[in-house]
Amino acid sequence: MNGRDELRESHFVSRPGTFVLKSLAFLSATLKIAPFMDSQSSPSMQMYDFLEWFEVNRQKIIVGGAGLLVIIAAVGFWTHQSRQKQIDAYQELLKLPPVINGMGGPMVATPEPYQQFAQQHPGTEAGVHAELLAAGLFFDIDDTAAAEKGFAAFIQNHPDSPLVADAQLGTAATLDATGKSAEAIAKYKQIISQYSGTTIVPQSKLALGRLSEASNNFKEAFDQYKDVARTVGNPYDPWVQEAQERMATLLSVHPELEVPAVSAPPASKVTITPVPAATPTSPVAPAKSSTNK
Repeated sequence: MNGRDELRESHFVSRPGTFVLKSLAFLSATLKIAPFMDSQSSPSMQMYDFLEWFEVNRQKIIVGGAGLLVIIAAVGFWTHQSRQKQIDAYQELLKLPPVINGMGGPMVATPEPYQQFAQQHPGTEAGVHAELLAAGLFFDIDDTAAAEKGFAAFIQNHPDSPLVADAQLGTAATLDATGKSAEAIAKYKQIISQYSGTTIVPQSKLALGRLSEASNNFKEAFDQYKDVARTVGNPYDPWVQEAQERMATLLSVHPELEVPAVSAPPASKVTITPVPAATPTSPVAPAKSSTNK
């Protein structure tokens, strides 16, 4: 076997799904069931031919069936190991210092352990999650260059991950933090359009409103805040509360932003002219007959 064949065989064994398909194809070609399936033969002759064929190929059938069972067992074992690998990786991730301090104290997490964890657990969901958390932690410690690089790498390496929307938001926040307002505004608008209905949209609209305020575009800012307060629906949501506070602050300086509700025009007054009472008339006396009695 030459080097190319060895490489092909190693790749072949490393992919259980491909191995199953190849093995089934080999088993089908080896058994060759077709010869006794003759439509011109009677059922009894077909049965006789089948028994004869079975005797001839008994050993092949036993070997092929045993091989198929081995393949099924190998695939099941591989699937179990893969699932267990994911579980073990998440358990290891939970051992790292928490990203959010639930006690309200100072942050104790640093990006390096999460970055190292992602490198040590490739191909796992926990490793993907750790990669995004590392980029976010770089942003939290104001290392915007490392954060921008981390978010960009995540988007490139995991385009189908459900976390890619958060990486896009991180990119916009990094542009915002580094003073690239025009690029940040464009990025926030892209996120609002591309990820409509997700939880990152209210954050993007609030950030877009804040940038609009900074550029004295107060009407745009007010509309963004109002949209967050209207569409989220939960009055206790932190994004709704922030939006309402910013709306109130803007209105205190620019009351003209509040468009008054359009009132219905007053109903036209209808003048009712009283009808005069009818004048009673005297009863008419019956005419006297001119006939003499």
